[in-house]
Amino acid sequence: MRESFPDYDCHWRSGARKMMDQVYGGLAGEKSYFVDKTPRYSLIAKEIIETFPDAKFVLLWRNPFAIVRSIHKAWEHGRWNVNRWKIDLNFGYQRLFDVMNQFPEKVYSMHYEVLTSQPNRTIQQMWDSLHLPGEAPSEDCLKHSLVAGSLGDPSVNRRSTSFHSSAEDLDSFYSNWYRQRWAKHFFEQNKFQCKSLGHEVPHFNRTWSLGSKISGIRDMTRHWRKSLTVKSKTTLLLR
Repeated sequence: MRESFPDYDCHWRSGARKMMDQVYGGLAGEKSYFVDKTPRYSLIAKEIIETFPDAKFVLLWRNPFAIVRSIHKAWEHGRWNVNRWKIDLNFGYQRLFDVMNQFPEKVYSMHYEVLTSQPNRTIQQMWDSLHLPGEAPSEDCLKHSLVAGSLGDPSVNRRSTSFHSSAEDLDSFYSNWYRQRWAKHFFEQNKFQCKSLGHEVPHFNRTWSLGSKISGIRDMTRHWRKSLTVKSKTTLLLR
């Protein structure tokens, strides 16, 4: 299409921008802003910035090891299935990091851990940095309903949407040798990004009980079984 129509990208982005402006406008109603928080936008972050050149962008960084814990608690019922989210943890993390460095004048980075512990201060800093008009909303102003759905966060309908400070207990989640090995491997693969953003490997307990050793074997077995299932499905699809 690009070879046949030199202005393809320009018209594509113009059409996408017009459609989303109408959708966001309808969802916002009489409100001045509509915040679209969709994690998998990380995969097309650069394209979104190019499609909305006048928009303001906020990158909400969270410790990737805490993300894994959160995903498994919300979606996997505590069972180890990190392969299912590999595209988010590896490609998404890298692409957001690239966008942050490629468009420093367009994006504002904030950390989830700081936001939840100091919401009012963090929101005010973001408001000032983005040069938004009016006063920044306080924590109390954020206690409104989210747009929920079957594909959204399953905890939205059963918890308050207000921010709260909470210490994330990563040590108990990375409690066996196999999860610790994965965490070390991820850190080595993304060492530059992790260090630049201040994301560290959890502090591990080197003393393993018999239960933790068995748990590690169970996670390893599940990991490889899922990997083989994905590979066989891919092979079948290609055939």
